[in-house]
Amino acid sequence: MKRVAIFLRKNLAENKFRDVILSALRSDEIDSALLSSGFFQEDASYSVSNLFRISPHRLCKPLALTIVGLYSYSDKKKYTTFINNIKAYNCSLCFQLTSKVMSGMRWHAKVFIAKKDGNPAIAIIGSSNITRRAFDTLTNFNYECDVVFWDETNTIINQIINNIISEGDNTDNSSSIIVTNYDDGHPANRQPLTNRLLQLESEILSGLNDFVE
Repeated sequence: MKRVAIFLRKNLAENKFRDVILSALRSDEIDSALLSSGFFQEDASYSVSNLFRISPHRLCKPLALTIVGLYSYSDKKKYTTFINNIKAYNCSLCFQLTSKVMSGMRWHAKVFIAKKDGNPAIAIIGSSNITRRAFDTLTNFNYECDVVFWDETNTIINQIINNIISEGDNTDNSSSIIVTNYDDGHPANRQPLTNRLLQLESEILSGLNDFVE
């Protein structure tokens, strides 16, 4: 696992951050995932959970999804609604959802790690929350920067990411996407990328509590 892409969102119609997350969760290659965000927008103006109807795309192949939020107690209602909607939109027989919160709130990390057989296949570390401006293609989008890592040795996963990167031939991808490799030889990269992502996941989960509505 060495491939890295930096997505610099610069226009309304293109949202490759969202495309990676939804494509990963809809793929049978993924059996578990961690989705972490400070904010999950569920209000009268926008319901982000509508995009997380995952089960129909997977033909009920099991998926264990852990969702981590939230930033403040004032956002608890939105988080509760998001969690409940996700449960309602997906098959309870094949979709296992666990919701977590950081003690004391003030959670603002944006991390997505999707795994197959316990190993990271796709990951994102970035600036985007799960909100309308960061996750949709409607009005008033956010300028964001999200870093994507993926397992290029997995043919299906590699194809998913390459398809997303190459989408939008009418846009100037040369200025909005940077693709490179994780340099195993650099002194800062003494650990393989897979191990570092697993360590990050472990660190996140170790400081959390179960979410109580």
